[in-house]
Amino acid sequence: MRASLVDAFADEQYQGNPAAVIVTPEGFPSERRMQDIAGTLPVPTTAFVIPLSEDTYRIRWFTPEKELNVCGHATIATAWYLYEVVEIADSGRLEFRTQHGPLYTMRTGRRITVDIPRVTTSPWEPPAELADALGADIVNCERAADDVLLELESAEVIADLAPP
Repeated sequence: MRASLVDAFADEQYQGNPAAVIVTPEGFPSERRMQDIAGTLPVPTTAFVIPLSEDTYRIRWFTPEKELNVCGHATIATAWYLYEVVEIADSGRLEFRTQHGPLYTMRTGRRITVDIPRVTTSPWEPPAELADALGADIVNCERAADDVLLELESAEVIADLAPP
């Protein structure tokens, strides 16, 4: 099994958000094995991919600690890897089948975008320590299955965040 490290959101190596991409044509290894592999790689997320056709793939994402429901940057990294390294035909659109439904990437020139399915959230009261750790006021907070979505006052506040 070969892992390729890809930097998403970057034009140069070591400048983006890294992910590992592992193509497994014979099927996914056991969940335990995928978790162990992700735990040994020096990246935040590892994508395991099974080719189903030239433009359709099954995908699962693992951090060093757990499996994720979805991971945008690792999906973009996977699409880039398929186009640039595997050299699949540039159909423009790839379908990734996940345990939570399909998602799609589109390639236009050198840019790859991802269409992530909508996730329902509900209001959630964040712990007081969260605003303190961020050093910013939280305007709104919502929670999905295993994600927390924070709304802060402005893009400038977000850009200036310096949590300890």
